[in-house]
Amino acid sequence: MESIKDKLIIRYAEKVLERARNNPEKVVMNANSIKDKQFLWSIASMLGSIKKYKDPSKTDKALEAIDLGRIYENAEKLEKEAHSKSDGSELAYQDFLVKSLLPYFKNSFFKWVNAPECPQCHHNGDNLIRKGILDPPSPNPHEISSIEDYFCKDCQVRVTFPRYNDCVKLLETRSGRCGEWVNCFLLILCAVLGEETFVRYVWNKEDHVWCEYYSNALKRWVHLDPCEGAFDEPSIYCENWGKKMSWCFGFGETYIFDLSAKYITKPDKQINKKNFVSSLENVNRFVVFLNQKLLLQYFQEKIDCKPISNDKKMQELYYSVILVHNKELKSLRQQPAATSSENVSKGRQSGNSEWVKARGEDGT
Repeated sequence: MESIKDKLIIRYAEKVLERARNNPEKVVMNANSIKDKQFLWSIASMLGSIKKYKDPSKTDKALEAIDLGRIYENAEKLEKEAHSKSDGSELAYQDFLVKSLLPYFKNSFFKWVNAPECPQCHHNGDNLIRKGILDPPSPNPHEISSIEDYFCKDCQVRVTFPRYNDCVKLLETRSGRCGEWVNCFLLILCAVLGEETFVRYVWNKEDHVWCEYYSNALKRWVHLDPCEGAFDEPSIYCENWGKKMSWCFGFGETYIFDLSAKYITKPDKQINKKNFVSSLENVNRFVVFLNQKLLLQYFQEKIDCKPISNDKKMQELYYSVILVHNKELKSLRQQPAATSSENVSKGRQSGNSEWVKARGEDGT
């Protein structure tokens, strides 16, 4: 017999789903604001990007590429150490798996590229002259966004660095900068944690990306930066790197979220959002519009097809999507204290010093 609480949850979920189904195809925007449209298009272009990391044919390849036994062994070691010290007991095995995967990926699996090695002399320093950017090929099966063009003056040969977006191809190349790192790491993360785990791709307007996963034990989204080997350190960018930022968005399977308040932890590091849009309300309405599309799509693909009653479907939708979204919205409004990154060396660790300083990420 259903309790009053169950009935209210079911009815509420039905109302949320009904609003999503009645979602208009177009969102009213200021037609004269070109910069608003450009910004909103950049958000819309990442809609559904998380799906590729859940593709079984891709996650199978990821599992074949990594040393899974080593990751499991270290996760068990971390779990035992935490319990013996009564430190971190709020974490579950899922979380220790992630904490084990981060150093493995950073130190043993993937490599940072400041500049590509010359295929003849194998040097990638002063011997290289940057010539420019080449267009991606057509057809483009490995989703190359651009090709950096160099010339080795010692060997007199061209050296190129394709910027791959194909996460499976990155299992092969195992190299790149922050975009490649997060792309490949997310695929492996989904492979290790399983299809049911929620993950999120986090995009920052000032040219950095990282990711998050939803911790079942902590009941919240946890920050991960594979480039830095960082676990649950959302303050690292402002308070450690000294990075100034405007917008940070998280792109998940079930909803998009403006995470600026989570990651821009110091007022003096907040770049005015209106430098990029004329109306914050346009952005908020557009995100609501996209979230209704995502919710409906998730319900149709993951829940509605199950051989269970409609009431059970509504309860699953509520607990797996709606409640998680509403709790996160409430927590960001309360702006809880960010996890400290005081024990980490000052400034960004990945990338050479000139590159890091040029990006304003050296901690000064």
